[in-house]
Amino acid sequence: MPIVISSKGSDINAWRPAADFGVTFRRALLDKTATLTSAQAETLFRDVGEELERRAHGHDAALAGIRLLMEEAATTTEPARLGDVIREFYGACYALFARHRSAPAFYRISEAFLAVVARRAVDFAMTVPGLANDTTPLSALITLGPAGRHEFSPYCRLQLVLVHDEAGPMPDGLGQALHEFFESVGLHPDTAITPRNPGWCGTLVQWRQRLADELEEGASVDLIDLLRLADQTALLAAEGLAGEFGALCLSLLRNSPATLAFLVTRILGLSNGLGVMGGLRLERSGPYRGRFALLDHALLPLTASVTALSLITGGTAVGTPQRIRELLARRKLNVEQAERLLEAWHTLNELRLARERDLFPNWDDQASLYLVPETLPDADMERLREALEIVAILQRHVAITFSAWEEQAAC
Repeated sequence: MPIVISSKGSDINAWRPAADFGVTFRRALLDKTATLTSAQAETLFRDVGEELERRAHGHDAALAGIRLLMEEAATTTEPARLGDVIREFYGACYALFARHRSAPAFYRISEAFLAVVARRAVDFAMTVPGLANDTTPLSALITLGPAGRHEFSPYCRLQLVLVHDEAGPMPDGLGQALHEFFESVGLHPDTAITPRNPGWCGTLVQWRQRLADELEEGASVDLIDLLRLADQTALLAAEGLAGEFGALCLSLLRNSPATLAFLVTRILGLSNGLGVMGGLRLERSGPYRGRFALLDHALLPLTASVTALSLITGGTAVGTPQRIRELLARRKLNVEQAERLLEAWHTLNELRLARERDLFPNWDDQASLYLVPETLPDADMERLREALEIVAILQRHVAITFSAWEEQAAC
């Protein structure tokens, strides 16, 4: 089903592509009856109806199983058992993805589950010796990176940030306990962007000063880390605090011309995955020789470019599809650009999740980041090429938009 701007809202029956699909399906079914007898046509319609019912029941049963696993995750007190539930949960998610190839559905379910696991992580951390009697509440546990953009899968490194209020100091050892919990249940907390690292936790006052200092110094390593804060989602948060932290980060980033210039320069230096003659850029050496680096050549330039456009133009949405729609609503993209970008996002993320499903449950396998071109169906290869073409156009659009922003800022 094509992804068009009219496809919005939660009622799929109201989507224009859904109506178009219904008409096409009905026409195809009627065409098949052209050479059939009445009895044969009746059998065909009955078989199709039964198949649709079977698939609907299978879908409902899969969702019911996923809900039960989420409920168990919310109540289990043993990290070892929670680790088993996490593996079962993502196994069910990849199986559901195989049914309908919906990346948004996978990510929405994954995000809700990750919030449940985060709650268990905090509850467990507060039972660790030295923390058990501490009454200081955890103010906000925020995730960055893919999870911050609502695109988390177990193959991702989990980037975590702690923000707490001024009521009292953060309990010693809390960040370490949280990190160890996520490790113990089989998820992969990032080794650098983690609450056990003092540089990734603090009060709002501390964060404001830290960010201001790093922006002023302008070191490349610091700017790369700061730009990660553009993609953030609160897993747990006291009322209002996560919003304040997010607004602080966006304000500081978009009001730093040097930081935006650094981001745009990095984006223009990213490969869009297409060679001079239009072929795919494949790895020339190493263990993935002959494969296509989906992250480096496709997902990264797409998400970074959309994030940059959002920052430059004053957007507030989080999540690549949401940002694309916001950019359209604010007339920073036209309808055709927005629709092609949404198609590209869906294509690349469907390919990503399909690759991960092939390797599941080996979450440590870096091969998940590389496609094997000769195994892709012709239709998927064509969609991949089209997605890479729009990524290349998007990169140029970012450069043009930033140049216009600079000229306006100089006036």
